[in-house]
Amino acid sequence: MDFIFPTEECNPISTTKEEKIHCYASWEDEHWMYLIMSQPRQLPPKFAMTFPKTIGDATFTANLYVGAVAPIGSTGVPPRNVTHLEMSMTRTSAELCFDVNPTDCQNFKSLGMCSDPNYSDPCKKSCNLCDRAPNPAPTQNLAEDIRGQWVQQEVIENFNLNINQTHVHSPELGTFSCIGKKYEGQEYKMVSTFGNGCRPRYTCMSFKRANPNVLKYRLSKSVRSDEPLETICSFSNDPAPLNALIRSASFKNLVAAVERVPVPCGLPGKTPFDAMFKGRGASCTGHIGEYDQTTCTSNETSLWLFLDKKGDCSEPKGLDQGFTCLAHLKVPQKTSGDDTLIITEDKNRAFNQSRFRCWVLTNYTGSGPTDRKGPVLYQMPSPQCDEGTRRDVTISDTQSASYYLDLENRSNPTNQSYCKTATKVNSKGGATSISQTMISQSFVYLVLILFLRCFH
Repeated sequence: MDFIFPTEECNPISTTKEEKIHCYASWEDEHWMYLIMSQPRQLPPKFAMTFPKTIGDATFTANLYVGAVAPIGSTGVPPRNVTHLEMSMTRTSAELCFDVNPTDCQNFKSLGMCSDPNYSDPCKKSCNLCDRAPNPAPTQNLAEDIRGQWVQQEVIENFNLNINQTHVHSPELGTFSCIGKKYEGQEYKMVSTFGNGCRPRYTCMSFKRANPNVLKYRLSKSVRSDEPLETICSFSNDPAPLNALIRSASFKNLVAAVERVPVPCGLPGKTPFDAMFKGRGASCTGHIGEYDQTTCTSNETSLWLFLDKKGDCSEPKGLDQGFTCLAHLKVPQKTSGDDTLIITEDKNRAFNQSRFRCWVLTNYTGSGPTDRKGPVLYQMPSPQCDEGTRRDVTISDTQSASYYLDLENRSNPTNQSYCKTATKVNSKGGATSISQTMISQSFVYLVLILFLRCFH
């Protein structure tokens, strides 16, 4: 929420003319709406605001309280000893250019006061200072390879995006028209217009096509003035409480909403692991890979996770499951070799709230929940991961993995019923085939049996 005051002196919150406020919670009763608000990065919230539930076109009164406590009552009138700011508000017309108070503005104009910004800013229509409304018609085309229906899945909510030749439409985020394009790369200037009196917002959208199933994108902060593309295309994380849910410095992963094509997972056979479930302290053993032990078959586009059924492995339920791989992306790292990001779709959602997930396979040996070395596979609770995810889960722990699978410092798994070649990932990222040892042993046994038969 943006407060735009006539002068800095009118701002009861700080000494600026414009004040950006973030809303942390809202609710309503029979008569009133309640908001808990604060300035960016100011916790706990410092303000509460109340206004009538039904506004219509009439003038109404809103009360801003210093402190996240608002009196509750049918009249909406606070007690006399409660510090608050009473604001008289009138809904403006849907036009972009208007006078805050038409009667007063006509008087200011007749007195020659339009040269003073303190009077001309709230009286743009009377003072003939209206900017030409931007044309919402698109003037540039979006690249063909990013068009389609996409879903941005987060831990707590999803966003749907439909990208066509000239527009990006989202029921949750709004509609964006393309009016500019960077000469190199896929960065676009987008404009959003409104029919409620709000000024247009200009936003930069940046895209990268990862593979047929995944499109990376990010949004800049939206601004009210039509700045050059180079100025608008500055990307940073939203502060709390949004926390980069919508706008972010790094790219978000959009997954194709329809017509997904399975791709190889890159984890052949079955790899034993020690598992640690974050937040529960439970640990157990099992194996993961393209091998499905329930059918004794393998599929390079599938990922199967099986836990040994003893001790802590009896919970959490539903972790024996399969995944379809949608992306297998290499992330170069300066040390410890390349990381691998695997984006999957749950085969069976009966036990899962998520639909898509990201797995981070890394040899990084930094500090983490336990002392460990060698390859570790993290399962993230959503498909949102990038080149910095392994740093987050192993150092700052700002993005909590659902669990991690230690592929090197593992115990001996109890389930040894192999029907097919199993693969062990070594600390250098290579693979040794257990079947080589099994074949050698079988050959020795066969020779010994033939020798004994010939001897008899």
